[in-house]
Amino acid sequence: MSREDMNTSNHICLVLFAETIKWYNVLPHSDFFTQFGKTVCVENSKLNVICKEIYFFLGGRDEEQFDLSMLPVILSNVPAGASYKQFMHFTQEIYSGYFRQYDHGIIKNRIIYNQDKPPSYNTRLITAPVALYYGLADNLASYKDVERLAKELPNLVRKTLLPNNFTHLDFLWAKDVTTLLNNDLIELINSQNGLTDDSAINLPNSLVLIVFICINVLFNL
Repeated sequence: MSREDMNTSNHICLVLFAETIKWYNVLPHSDFFTQFGKTVCVENSKLNVICKEIYFFLGGRDEEQFDLSMLPVILSNVPAGASYKQFMHFTQEIYSGYFRQYDHGIIKNRIIYNQDKPPSYNTRLITAPVALYYGLADNLASYKDVERLAKELPNLVRKTLLPNNFTHLDFLWAKDVTTLLNNDLIELINSQNGLTDDSAINLPNSLVLIVFICINVLFNL
């Protein structure tokens, strides 16, 4: 049995399991996480090392850019929940090595896509200007995938490798995210829109992060 066939079998089992127990929302936010952040993850807690190690386990280790005081704020919003099918889709793409639509299984694929396998997304048809920012210490988005995507995009305007220790969560919460990433991103957005120094819009950090998150989600698929 091939790796992809094994993935299909595992997919069917997981779908049946999720449907049986009606497990559709994975890790929705709750008051537990907020209270955990306020009590266990604060700077004066003797247990905050647990929070720190969980953070590094999930996003990668970058001691220099990690800000312990941010953990209560982070846990008041994270996790925010996701569909189990979203996780299944990510898993399918990891196993198959293809950036393609959701695999429903052969029978349903034939009904929806008129073929056994789901069709791939054609990244060569993306004509909008795209910038790639990535780090070698990101344990959720491989630099190899970024390099592969860069070769396929017809309108790549920038490919920037961030400092070696830059992790997945650093894109949001690194101490120096403004100077390492956001300022350059704002400059790029302004230049792509033909804005001069006099007319440039100084985007708030929240908007910059939203723009980057949207881009980053695409690169993680």
